[in-house]
Amino acid sequence: MRHRACTLAAGLLLVAQLGGGLTPSSKAADQIDRASRQPLPKAPPPAATSPAPLWVPDRIIAVPGESPSGLVRVPGHWEYPRDNGRVFVPPLTVCNSQTGECRTEPAGVKRPVDERQSP
Repeated sequence: MRHRACTLAAGLLLVAQLGGGLTPSSKAADQIDRASRQPLPKAPPPAATSPAPLWVPDRIIAVPGESPSGLVRVPGHWEYPRDNGRVFVPPLTVCNSQTGECRTEPAGVKRPVDERQSP
């Protein structure tokens, strides 16, 4: 009889530790339920986008000091806006419209094309 009572007590203790069998305890189920009803975390703000590049078509401009005619042909190219109202201009090969002599203008940050008289 004593062996049977000990076995029954051990079984009850084991069932109590396991939470009543194979089903989750009501405390665990409540925690899962509460977690599923919490609002989703907010997404971070979108990353800042840089302004779109600007296409500058071919043009012929007068360049002071350019001889003999002072006119050079500037090829079409993309310019990339910067935060300070200026644009990044890639290296450009400009050619004298009369002699055909060409040179490379270095890349750099310059004023927008409609505000400058250089390539």
